[in-house]
Amino acid sequence: MENWIPFVQKCDDEGVETITTKDQLETEQLIEEREKNNFRVLRNNHRDYFLQLISGLPPAMSKLCSEEPWIPYWFLNSMHVLNLDKIPNFQFYEQSCINYINKRKSSKGGYASAPSQRGHIVLGYVSINSIALSQKVSNYETIDRKAVYEWIMSLKQPNGSFASESGCEADSRSTYCAICIAYLLDILTEELTANVAEFLVNCQGTDGGFAPIPGCESHGGYGFCSVAALDMLGRLSDIRLDHAIRWVAERQMPFSGGFNGRPCKLVDTCYTWWCGAMGRILADFAGIDDFWNDEALATYVLQVCQSNDGKGGCCDKPGKRPDMYHTMYGLTGLSAASRKIIKEKTGFELCEVDARVGIEKIAVDEMKEYFSKIPFSI
Repeated sequence: MENWIPFVQKCDDEGVETITTKDQLETEQLIEEREKNNFRVLRNNHRDYFLQLISGLPPAMSKLCSEEPWIPYWFLNSMHVLNLDKIPNFQFYEQSCINYINKRKSSKGGYASAPSQRGHIVLGYVSINSIALSQKVSNYETIDRKAVYEWIMSLKQPNGSFASESGCEADSRSTYCAICIAYLLDILTEELTANVAEFLVNCQGTDGGFAPIPGCESHGGYGFCSVAALDMLGRLSDIRLDHAIRWVAERQMPFSGGFNGRPCKLVDTCYTWWCGAMGRILADFAGIDDFWNDEALATYVLQVCQSNDGKGGCCDKPGKRPDMYHTMYGLTGLSAASRKIIKEKTGFELCEVDARVGIEKIAVDEMKEYFSKIPFSI
């Protein structure tokens, strides 16, 4: 996609229509008909969008009651990546979010969707990331490292993976979340990391991508989780690197410029992060130039998926409503995969995101430095 021309190279079904080709051509038609934004980050629109939502969620979002810590995380991370963390009253919103999250701490060391519920490793990941974003020692001190460590170890499986919670799925996503928490809190002990890399390496398929567990279909989200966790463990050299790079490169769609998550699937803004960050980690590790078209990727997110009605937010694809999830992952993905070209073309610079953790790099560095100075023993 080196010489990409926007919205030209359409899907060719070769005269054999299938559900897959029909959906693809319909999506391309929607993209083609979409009134395009200019190539710029609509920062103020996104600011207003997030401030309105965090001040009072619509009833439709009640379906997220089992995943509540995601909501403050989407808000905080988006505001930071847009460099909006210095606006008036942001500190009030940020601390309110941290207080909200801390009320959802489990008695056994994890973080849950509501007070007094069992901890879930994914909610632990977003909660620790949110606390890291605050860059405040007073918030770091709310974390009981020993309790978190014991909770993570209670989820460890014989094959090296970690379960999301007791008795639930154990795959590369839940394993990534466990490793990321331990990485930030400086509790990556030999006991905790035993056989983890081996499990993740075995998730790589013959196509070069990574599955949730060995032998399943490769997927962009699980690919990111495996690659990011292996990089934090210092074991990324164990994978078939060239195959992984090719798999990510093949995820960029020739018509839209965005990424899909699997072969023969539709473009989706969230894969700007899952595949874009995976690509960033692989390129940095291999010491090579970006092997995706960063301008094409940014074009899809900025011109096609940013709301063009002045209300802010990003959608999955044309025909879908904007939401906090796709907005945050679209913006953080652009930071990981298209930050340079956006600055060159618009003058605006997204904050630098740590592609392994998913939040502002300085926040990662500060939390790691803080906990590295505090002795930890099992």
